[in-house]
Amino acid sequence: MRCPNCNSLIADDINFCNYCGENLHKENTTNNTVVNNTQTTTTLNVKEEYLSAYIGKNYDTIKQKGFNVFAFFLTHYYLLYRKQSKYFWMLVGISFFTLFFGGIGSIVSFIIPIFAGIKFNEMYIQEAEKDIQLIVNTNKGKTDEEIIELCRKKGGTSTVGPAILFTIQAIFTVTLIIAFIMLMAVSTNTETDSYKPNNDYNSNYEYEYNNDYEYYDNEI
Repeated sequence: MRCPNCNSLIADDINFCNYCGENLHKENTTNNTVVNNTQTTTTLNVKEEYLSAYIGKNYDTIKQKGFNVFAFFLTHYYLLYRKQSKYFWMLVGISFFTLFFGGIGSIVSFIIPIFAGIKFNEMYIQEAEKDIQLIVNTNKGKTDEEIIELCRKKGGTSTVGPAILFTIQAIFTVTLIIAFIMLMAVSTNTETDSYKPNNDYNSNYEYEYNNDYEYYDNEI
């Protein structure tokens, strides 16, 4: 073969030209670098597609990791909406224990929605990446399309959880209202009975009065 730089005749199995020192495999190395970069870029794009499929709605907004208004105002509902049952039950446990700590509990209840609004997007993306990694590791040999579909099923959103929570809270609220109304009705009846005249006492008084009056007439 001939050197591409100095055109000297050289052996086929050497890496550098004996005359000018030209790297005979430079082109191959450049091509390999381009291929490797292309593969790396493709891999990153695939992971991006996985994450996009997992998050679903409002992917671009959540990816920015900014303040989440829905997580702030509707914390419990939004956790269930995003299928984050682990964080939901943690929050339920915290809310339950705060009932026994008075003022401290009130402060914690005030801080929770603020924390959720600030940190939800970041924590949600971390959980999404963990789930995606688990999906990829447990589904070796599947195509990108199949992995993306699995990510959609695992992630995404659901209205079932929020609907169940709303129904439970509605039933609980209505029950409290009915119990309060019944309690007020019983209390009102009790007060009315306490002021009701004693008929037996009045009858006995009238009977004694009439007998005394008749005795007086007879004496006269």
